[in-house]
Amino acid sequence: MKFIIFLCVVVATYGGVVIPKGEELSNQAKRIVGGSDTTIGKHPWQISLQRGTGSSWSHSCGGSIIDEKWVVTAAHCVEGSSASSLRVAAGSTIWSEDVQTRTLKDFTMHPDYDGSASGYPNDIAVMELESPLEFNDNVDKVDMADEDGDFAGVECVISGWGQTGSGSIPDTLQDVSMTVLSNSDCSTIWTGSINDGHICIGSDTDISDGRSACFGDSGGPMICQSKLAGATSWGSGSCSGKPTVYTRVSQFRKWIRDQTGI
Repeated sequence: MKFIIFLCVVVATYGGVVIPKGEELSNQAKRIVGGSDTTIGKHPWQISLQRGTGSSWSHSCGGSIIDEKWVVTAAHCVEGSSASSLRVAAGSTIWSEDVQTRTLKDFTMHPDYDGSASGYPNDIAVMELESPLEFNDNVDKVDMADEDGDFAGVECVISGWGQTGSGSIPDTLQDVSMTVLSNSDCSTIWTGSINDGHICIGSDTDISDGRSACFGDSGGPMICQSKLAGATSWGSGSCSGKPTVYTRVSQFRKWIRDQTGI
């Protein structure tokens, strides 16, 4: 059986990873495998998408700032949620530090997103914030890849507060450089699951070195040549041995523009 899972940390039973309501994140939240500590100043577009539980907030997914009031993430990160149960935290290397937090006005999932189909097609969403972020050295937008962006063979950077493999709480933002695969090469590994809306990362060298996105990285950025090329979607249940699959942002530029005007 093919064991593929969404790479999020959630408080409901969707997405393949479950945190019982009220359970502390310390034993559940994970971070990028094979990465190293970084700073938010190197990734000022990175946000922590958080879920409210009582009076506390827990990291669930990542996302990328594309404008003062707009963030791109994965559809499965918001599926089944209300906007009022979510918030965005920006500007901090430590996800739990309240530097700039914003509640959501609303979010929109791609209308053709299908969490039950092979390859989880169209796994992308945009979130509108109730009030704009204040841009500075640690909070800024990222330009999105153009419609013709491919990036096969390009070394790109992924970041997030996902699993390292140790199971420790992801206090500090992690990043790692990896190489993008062509969709044809990725299709030979993930048979029948890859379409034009996907972009895969993880060469043989990356995989042998143990580099991968993992639980808690969903929705977060893949940055290629200073452009947002992908949003973390899904991968191997062990976060090893196979490439990680991202939603290809360039494929959805018109849809994002239609929703946001950006």
